[in-house]
Amino acid sequence: MERIYVTHSGKLLETTSVHPTSETRSKPKPLSSKVAKLAALFLLAALPAAKAETVTDTLRGPDGAAVEGRVTVRWVSFLDEDSQIVPGGDIFVDTASGVFSFTLTPNADAVTPNTFYNVTYRVLGTTSAETWVVPDSAGTLTVSDVRSSVPAPTVVIGYGQLPVGGAATNDVLKFNGSAWGPDTDATGSSSGITCGTTPTPLTVASGVLTITSSACFSVNTESSGATDDVDTIVCTAGWRFELLPIHDGRTVILKQSASILMRKAFYLDNVGDRWLGFCQGTDLVSERGRSDNGG
Repeated sequence: MERIYVTHSGKLLETTSVHPTSETRSKPKPLSSKVAKLAALFLLAALPAAKAETVTDTLRGPDGAAVEGRVTVRWVSFLDEDSQIVPGGDIFVDTASGVFSFTLTPNADAVTPNTFYNVTYRVLGTTSAETWVVPDSAGTLTVSDVRSSVPAPTVVIGYGQLPVGGAATNDVLKFNGSAWGPDTDATGSSSGITCGTTPTPLTVASGVLTITSSACFSVNTESSGATDDVDTIVCTAGWRFELLPIHDGRTVILKQSASILMRKAFYLDNVGDRWLGFCQGTDLVSERGRSDNGG
């Protein structure tokens, strides 16, 4: 006969006697419900504790006095910032002297995108609603800390769920006047234009620079001189463009004028320099950005 001992932290929980037969050796006796429950508790204790924040505030009437009411918070299941599942649910609190308090899992940095707590107030016979986004905080939060100006969407679709829909690499979403769909990126990178490695060359002519499309251009001085001014830009309304010097040895000076709306002149004198323009009307350009990277 063999004896099986089940212990925890040096304490004997259970002892069982069995005969050393092939059946008992191949089929261990199931643990008792008591031991199984303890094992489950040990597993739960091993999980990291979910974060929680307290939101406390007071309901007040039009005169500023505290009023009684009911506050209800609802949410759908989401993964918190530690990728732990927060099951969906709802809770409500009937105020005491206008005061209410909730303990909620922070969702501002949740793994699941666009998560909201939907909050309903029933006060003085009326109902109102808003959404909360709860951040991590070192202290107690109030409603002003968690109230979101963005309404909770009724349906949330992750970008990974979007169909290709005929889109090609580097396409963007555009509206063609009747529907949304993929199209080439004419205004591309953070600069507003996708420059690539071979921008289109342009040359100043008598102080005039002629833009030919929404694109990126490397600008040369007239007759490859050391310096040249530009006080007129010829373009078509709606075009966006980016300018850079053709190389460091020639300086193109973009000057404020009736054709070029900008706060002050800009010197294209280093190959790292960039000037961004938007043609808001025929031959009328407004500055949209500049990056002076000269040494």
